[in-house]
Amino acid sequence: MDRLENKIIELLNKNEFQKINNHFQIFDCESQIYAKEIKKNIFLLFIIKVAEHVEKAKAIIAQFDSPENIGVKDPVQILFHLSIKEKKDLMYLDQYLKVSQL
Repeated sequence: MDRLENKIIELLNKNEFQKINNHFQIFDCESQIYAKEIKKNIFLLFIIKVAEHVEKAKAIIAQFDSPENIGVKDPVQILFHLSIKEKKDLMYLDQYLKVSQL
């Protein structure tokens, strides 16, 4: 992983995101999943690819039936999706989260 992924993981750990077991049913086997519940059954997920692919990371806000279904079943609905390829892409996520808190 390069420095961007390391910075993202460091920020996630500081902000009480939980690492979710990847059961390889929904996300690539090379992905690490971090999740934090932001409302009842609504989660902010970061999916970080360990291997080199087109996307380095994704941020997704999605609704699941329960936390145990993350990475096992498709979400009930996806509310937001952002591909993170560069550091500036994190700015868009930050802006979205500020607006959604209004």
